[in-house]
Amino acid sequence: MEFSIKNMETKQLAEALDKIHLKTMKASRGKSKFLDRVIEKNAEYSKSRRDILTEYLVVDEKGQFQTDAQHHFVFKETKAMADCEQELFDLDNETIVILSLEHTQAYQTFFEALQEADVPELTSDELFILDKILDQFESQGKGVKTDEA
Repeated sequence: MEFSIKNMETKQLAEALDKIHLKTMKASRGKSKFLDRVIEKNAEYSKSRRDILTEYLVVDEKGQFQTDAQHHFVFKETKAMADCEQELFDLDNETIVILSLEHTQAYQTFFEALQEADVPELTSDELFILDKILDQFESQGKGVKTDEA
């Protein structure tokens, strides 16, 4: 199985998954394995964002991004703002893929349980990303073979 989302959706997906409680340990273990991958992808994304910002922004002696009197970040070069914004936009909208690899059965159990689960109140964004992931699960069918690395 494989699931595609944008980098900027990883945090919302992790937050939505964290709110969902399942009744069986088997489904919960699948959720845990999927959530671990989402959190890992979000950490990679966050590091990449910080790397981009560090390239363009002034960093103080404490390692924090410097701000001016109006609390705006201070760029190393004035003309760099547009380049920085474009790189961040591109990173935010980059599609990442989460493969089930050795956890295909666990993911399948989780997503089948999720389709029937009582879901707590979620934000519209959280519902949107869960719907997107469930659509991908449904489109891949239930008899899915383990992905190759």
